[in-house]
Amino acid sequence: MSKRISIVYAMLILCFVLATQSMLSADVSSANVVKDVTSAKNFKLDFSNASSSIIPSPQVMNTTLDSADIPIASLDVTDFQAIANDDNDDTIAFQQALDTMGASGGGVVFAPAGKYKFTGNLTIPEGVTLRGEWNNPDSGGLGQGTILMAYDGRDDANGTPFISTKHEATLRNVTIWYPEQNNIQNIRPYPWTIANASTDGYYGPNLFNITFINAYQGIKVDNGSAAHFIKNVYGTFLKQGLSIDEIYDIGRLQTISMKPSYWANSSLGTPPNETSIRSYTRTHATGATLYRSDWEYIYDIYLDGYEVGMNFTNSSEGSFNGQIWGLHTENGKIGVQFNKVNDNGIAISGSTLNTNGTDGISVLGTSDFQSTVSFNSSTFSSPDGQPVLLESDGLFTFSQNTFTDWAATKHALRATEGSVVATGNTFQTNKPDMYFSNAVRSASVLGNTFAGNTPAITNLSSNGDMRIDTTTHVVFPDMTNVGPEREEMRKPPQPNLYNVKDYGALGDGVTDDTASFQSALNQAAAAGGGTVYVPAGRYKIDAHLTVGSNVELRGTWDGPHHYGVNKGSILVASENENNPTGSPFISLSNDAGVRGLSVFYPNQYYDDIKSYPPTIASGGEGAYVIDVTLPNSYTGIKLTDGDYYISYVRGLGLNKFIEISDTNTDGYIENVMNTVGDWQDGHTESNHPPSDWWLTNPSTFATGLEINDSSNVHLFNNFTFGVGYGLIINGTSSSIKSYGWGTDNAEKALQLNGSGTDMKFVNTQLVAIGGNGKRYIYTPQEFSGNASFFNTLTWAGTEGTEINGSGYVAFQQYKDLTGVFVHNGGTMLMDSSYFHHAPDQITLGTHIDDSAIYANVGIGGLGVNNLKGDPDVWMNIRR
Repeated sequence: MSKRISIVYAMLILCFVLATQSMLSADVSSANVVKDVTSAKNFKLDFSNASSSIIPSPQVMNTTLDSADIPIASLDVTDFQAIANDDNDDTIAFQQALDTMGASGGGVVFAPAGKYKFTGNLTIPEGVTLRGEWNNPDSGGLGQGTILMAYDGRDDANGTPFISTKHEATLRNVTIWYPEQNNIQNIRPYPWTIANASTDGYYGPNLFNITFINAYQGIKVDNGSAAHFIKNVYGTFLKQGLSIDEIYDIGRLQTISMKPSYWANSSLGTPPNETSIRSYTRTHATGATLYRSDWEYIYDIYLDGYEVGMNFTNSSEGSFNGQIWGLHTENGKIGVQFNKVNDNGIAISGSTLNTNGTDGISVLGTSDFQSTVSFNSSTFSSPDGQPVLLESDGLFTFSQNTFTDWAATKHALRATEGSVVATGNTFQTNKPDMYFSNAVRSASVLGNTFAGNTPAITNLSSNGDMRIDTTTHVVFPDMTNVGPEREEMRKPPQPNLYNVKDYGALGDGVTDDTASFQSALNQAAAAGGGTVYVPAGRYKIDAHLTVGSNVELRGTWDGPHHYGVNKGSILVASENENNPTGSPFISLSNDAGVRGLSVFYPNQYYDDIKSYPPTIASGGEGAYVIDVTLPNSYTGIKLTDGDYYISYVRGLGLNKFIEISDTNTDGYIENVMNTVGDWQDGHTESNHPPSDWWLTNPSTFATGLEINDSSNVHLFNNFTFGVGYGLIINGTSSSIKSYGWGTDNAEKALQLNGSGTDMKFVNTQLVAIGGNGKRYIYTPQEFSGNASFFNTLTWAGTEGTEINGSGYVAFQQYKDLTGVFVHNGGTMLMDSSYFHHAPDQITLGTHIDDSAIYANVGIGGLGVNNLKGDPDVWMNIRR
């Protein structure tokens, strides 16, 4: 029966049951005000009271577009009489579907491909995903799939956002279009398209695979929120694309592209041409504004044709710190602008910052800026303008960068105030290279390469600590094989679906559901693979589970989640208490995975910690764990086979959160959040620890990630908080590539113990609060390997970093806010680094083999307490 016939059928039934007139009344309590819902043009039956009879039932959705995962949803908006490609309003239908899903404990609401009209606003409830169909617009998906047409809020920039998100709500795989924004000569203000709700919107949001055709304002995340995850967002933004403020926990921005071509080439309505859109955005729009955000992770951002591409500034809540890989600006006026950044600073690597026009400035440090920014392995260009203009009293360091082109009347790097370090850079054009005004307080210029070997540097600073050497040949460490290696999302090879409730699982938190789960898993494995689905509920599992080859055990979450939300699919574990060598709670066979659920231990107590086997363990090649939360595991995940893939796993390992042992095949761990917060915060369990527990207890025994005799490990944007050891690398572990590692409040934030080689760390952030043996980076006497650190930010520890053993460690652009640096053994190289405190900042012990310390900065000068005798210490400057 077609959807339109079903509506007619429903109307006939209603004619015979006039006593149920309430079903025809417009119930808009859950959907905000909907405009003109009773007009002849927009009339649509309201089935709000009937919606309670629709029971969520998970299904693999039939889609017209490919998906990186198996698309599973429990409700379809068409079940609530949403109809695509007509002129009726779909606001109520969508909201009823979302609210029904929220009332069922969370899950996915699916909107099939087509255009849907909204004259009101939507709120995605806690733990709910609204998911459509989508393909990457850069790969032919522009204008395809599920298109949400927004009409509300015209001429009211401060109005209600089109979509508001509650705790851990997810919006994914949709395109959003404003049909009435149709004249580039008369751009109309609209509210933010997506924003987290001002109440009950703390966690998240999760926003994936979204195209904005012509949004005035795109995404706003603030209100003291935590852990937003915004990935694969593409769009044309006419006022501002992204605003981030008041973020106190780790947020992530990954693969975001803002270009005029998305509107121009959309074929939706009659779009303007790309040239006219770029002309407008270059004089009216900002790509991203970043205010207060602690430890923001930014990766792969493309900003084309903006007046300001990315703007760092402050609000009443403070300012930004974090790290960036792969920021790209093009065709704009100002690429990246620094107004305010907190004292911890920003590390930027692997970026390309281009602008055009005579007013083009690729990097601008304004007069308000007083913090630090370090650029490594990046490219700057403004053929008719200025690649770098520093008008601030801050510190900018440039290492291993390339300046490709700039105006003949300007300089590649011009500083009118502050301090500058420039080491190992290449200036490719034979034009004026650097300019330092009389107000520049210090600069160290060393080891750069200039076009035609004729450097043109103007130095007018008469009182500054200026050290400029254009002749000495110096070889600096550099990032070879740069760039994070990313893995594709994994999924079962076929779309078979097995619901554990069809096998007798109750999910009541009382009945043992082990046999039901294992029966479903066994049948999926016997069929050659598929998905075993766990609807929302609390499932008591008294034994252990084995996930067979090509099988995925999957819960309701279609994105990351914080356990404190206490929604979705929860597995309650108890087997093998005080028996850590027993069977893992979940064992993964070849190419098996776990996705979208939580595992909780009710008998684990913070003041009486019990040992358990690993919660999840690989028993074969190709194991994966995605969007899983483990709030109080003893050992969270143990990997002993290669080709593993771990993506956005949250929680706490009271012994170890993730352990990798004896693997050499490429393995990928990304976006991990190892923190006590999932056990401690939110809608807590009865055995949760007190709010100050993390200050003392976990940091005495727990480890975030331990790598033992394993190689070819790829780490990307991982974070650990409040544990004894953030990252430990033991034995022969080699070829470790880490991008964006973060450790907060640890005894030893990062420790290297073994003989491993080729360990590279880029954009690392490390915090060890206080003293008493706490270290940012620590190598003991047995360390004999080699490691390189590029763009490292450290703070809050008083005892800093300590290097012992016979190995080799290089530090380029290492910044320490509060600690000291002790080199006791082996060989150490440090350049382009900054110590934000007075001398002596570095101590060289009598047993070192060699040490080279040059072109670094220290408050009041760089002081080296030299017990060795004759190290290489030169070209260092004061700030």
